[in-house]
Amino acid sequence: MEPKFRTSFIPKKTLATAASLQKKSGGGSLGIIMLLTLIVALGAVALSVGTFLYYQILEVNITRKSETLERARSAFEPALIQELVRIDSRTQAATAILNKHIMPSLLFESLEELTLKSVQFEDFSLTRVSDDKISIAMRGVAENFRGVALQADIFGKSKIVREPIFSNLNLNQDGKAVFGLSAFVDPILINYVNHTDTVN
Repeated sequence: MEPKFRTSFIPKKTLATAASLQKKSGGGSLGIIMLLTLIVALGAVALSVGTFLYYQILEVNITRKSETLERARSAFEPALIQELVRIDSRTQAATAILNKHIMPSLLFESLEELTLKSVQFEDFSLTRVSDDKISIAMRGVAENFRGVALQADIFGKSKIVREPIFSNLNLNQDGKAVFGLSAFVDPILINYVNHTDTVN
């Protein structure tokens, strides 16, 4: 007699046993993921609350400091401040003008001391070339050419008359030597602010 095989597709184990096995195998990893998600969510909420509170604190500080600044401004008199600013700007303008002011009288005194008795100047012009240079031009008469050479030597050694150039040497109708002189003057030496008794 042939043996009979009994085949059945119904599992011998009960459904409750299968469910408990599934819980043991996969349930643990799902719990860890949920825990991590909860921690991240709580961290995000805590960060948002902290940022909001910090922003509120900053706004309160800015408001307080603005009020303090307004009180300090109102403590000063605006009219007085404007008047002081106007006086300060006028003082600065006057100082700038005074620093550039020259005293031609100092130059004339120096020329008087430097000019030989046998030489006289008939013409004079002064031109400000730049802030640090003034040019002068003169026409002179000397007894002879030797006097012109001596005068050139004296001007060449002077501190106030710089780069003297003698030109147009000639004799006039009286037989005297006539010449032209151009030179530069350092404005610092005849500056009103830097005035000293001995310039040359």
